[in-house]
Amino acid sequence: MGFEARLSQLVHQVDGAVACAVLGVDGIPVAQHVAGSPEGLDLESSAVEWGAVLGQAQAAAARLGGGPLEELSLQVGGLWVLLRPVGGGHHLLLVGRMPGNPGKGRFLLRLHAGEVAAGLALLS
Repeated sequence: MGFEARLSQLVHQVDGAVACAVLGVDGIPVAQHVAGSPEGLDLESSAVEWGAVLGQAQAAAARLGGGPLEELSLQVGGLWVLLRPVGGGHHLLLVGRMPGNPGKGRFLLRLHAGEVAAGLALLS
């Protein structure tokens, strides 16, 4: 299954989810799926910003000495944002509207992270 199909599947399986993307090392989406045209959602530019937030969170986690960051979960107003590293500096991003089901989103990102990492390895 290609990236776009997998991302579409993730968005449609999680209540409230509106967008999913594979972010490159620079935070720019390598692949993305946006359900419909959610008002006020600029995934391209916000993905770069979320990538920067994730980088700072990873640095803070390293300073704590607890091991690598496995997931970042945020609630911003009426949105929830999930980020999960998949290897090689790439990340999965899932964005949804509250209330939605971010718990299921967390589970599915963890479930699909290995397959996404394998697909990215084939591209390099």
